[in-house]
Amino acid sequence: MSSAVTGKGVPVKVPSRSGRLSVVRLVRMAVAFVVVAGSLGLATVTATAQSGGGSCPSEGADNYSDVMPGGTHSDDIACLRELGISEDGDEYRPDHDMTRSEMAAFMANAYMVLNDGIDAPVEDHPFTDIEGDPNEDHIARISPNGLMITTGTGDGTTYSPADPVIRGHMALFLTRLYRAVTGSVAPAGDTPFTDIADRSDGEQAAIGSLFEMGVTTGTSDTTYSPTANVTREQMASFVARMYRAIDAMEPPAEAPGAPTGVMAMTTGDTGVMIDVSWDAPEDDGGSEITGYSVQWKSGDEDFTSEGRQTSVMEPSWTTPSLAQGTEYTFRVAATNAAGMSEWSEEASATTSAAPGAPTGVAAMPTGDAGTQLEVSWTAPADAGSSDITSYVVQWGANFSDQRTTAATPTKTTITGLTKGTAVSVRVAAVSDHGQSDWATVSGTPATVPGAPRDITVNSGAARNSLAVSWKPPAEDTGSAVTGYVVIWAIGNETPKRAETSDTDYVITGLEPGGDYRVSVRAVNAAGEGQLGNQATSTPTSTVASGAVRIALPDPVDVGRRFTSVTWPTPTLRSKQNISSYTIERKCGAQDWPASGTNPRRVTQSHVTTRVIQELTGVGGTGS
Repeated sequence: MSSAVTGKGVPVKVPSRSGRLSVVRLVRMAVAFVVVAGSLGLATVTATAQSGGGSCPSEGADNYSDVMPGGTHSDDIACLRELGISEDGDEYRPDHDMTRSEMAAFMANAYMVLNDGIDAPVEDHPFTDIEGDPNEDHIARISPNGLMITTGTGDGTTYSPADPVIRGHMALFLTRLYRAVTGSVAPAGDTPFTDIADRSDGEQAAIGSLFEMGVTTGTSDTTYSPTANVTREQMASFVARMYRAIDAMEPPAEAPGAPTGVMAMTTGDTGVMIDVSWDAPEDDGGSEITGYSVQWKSGDEDFTSEGRQTSVMEPSWTTPSLAQGTEYTFRVAATNAAGMSEWSEEASATTSAAPGAPTGVAAMPTGDAGTQLEVSWTAPADAGSSDITSYVVQWGANFSDQRTTAATPTKTTITGLTKGTAVSVRVAAVSDHGQSDWATVSGTPATVPGAPRDITVNSGAARNSLAVSWKPPAEDTGSAVTGYVVIWAIGNETPKRAETSDTDYVITGLEPGGDYRVSVRAVNAAGEGQLGNQATSTPTSTVASGAVRIALPDPVDVGRRFTSVTWPTPTLRSKQNISSYTIERKCGAQDWPASGTNPRRVTQSHVTTRVIQELTGVGGTGS
């Protein structure tokens, strides 16, 4: 349903307090454009803004034909007409009482003017007596479900649109309009009025607010006349004064816009800090920016991680040292007296990475004095964000001694150590983006062992073998002997070697009858020691039993109790040393003959054939 009380065509409105804030922002933007346009040689534009605060009505504003010029209320009536709060038409009827229906239209239109020209919505209402009223929509706008400027009459189900507005109710209408527009309660105040004590607490408070704001001075120095009807010209002044009071207020600050142009980049000698910078918001919300909040995260984290937010005053900030080789994302919000802005767009940067730790670190004894360690290592597989420039080597008590080496070679020699005392050594790689973790090793400075003592060599129990024995070196060279190397040779042959952890060793597989040279070296962490005294010996040339095993023919004919055995002559270097052959025999699962005299063992000279007689068993197999 349309209202019969509307604005005059397109009224010339004085901007509201929020409207003025918008205009001020437009002026700022226009001025900025003028500066930029002038610097670029573009056409110049001019921005203007109309401000309120007592400028209504504007000079030469039209008034209604029935309003006397220069009268007490004429300017206020002209102001309402100019703003579009009062009715369109030629007459105002200034001396008529203001009805509650007309009051609803004044309140709804005043709200629209003070709300940047935006009407309050028409809401459902509880009133049963306003259907068909010319201002039904306006009454619905100010109803308890709308702007809450009225609660109705009686039990709240009626509005009584045709009733006149009394001065006490007028105070309630205006202070509730103030609250609807500003979002806050009208300022409280005491009054000198002695005739309002029997009115409700709400009316008394509303009258006090109007007196405090200068909207009313009462009907005398001590009276307000709360039950008197309000004429239309009086209502024009009350509404115009409330409009001017609200319009003259400083617009409330709003939260600023979000910062723009956020940038992040690594900084510092090692690249593990990040510079974050941004531009102040284009819209400061009508209040000075008092600071900024910066949040950051890494990886898949969210921005709520504890300890990942800071507050700063200026539009830039440098992080403390962060994790190496990690991408961090930042966002910024601005703050003013009204609150915090939305978060800005995000910006990211990745910190530089220091190299990985060296690998394969070793500390080996070196030098003849037993006071040195050669420390060596392998370059890290991951050099980080830049080439390795050097290595740091530390050793000693609490790693108090230190040396910096070049990037190559990857080794260094530590001197001046105590022979036989273990030393912890650690190595780290260094690049332009920091130092790696430490790689630690332990080493004991020492020299190689002295010569083994009392080396003896004898023929071994086994055929063609030599039994070697010795004593450990006498001198302590700072590192325990961990083993020995036995070395032997015959003639001009290349020496052969064998390792053992014992102080004796049997050399096997030798040529019988030859003169072998034998010696021993001790081994410790520093390497192989001095060669011991050289001994010479000849291995045993006896051919051991079991050299030839021959199976009897299968089957053996009945009655046959002998067989002939033939063997090849051994291919030994010194055949002349063969003095005889021993032949042993057994049958089936028999054991070989025990030592001593035995009918199954015979000895003969150089002949390599033997007839074995008196065999037992028929059809068996012998050896």
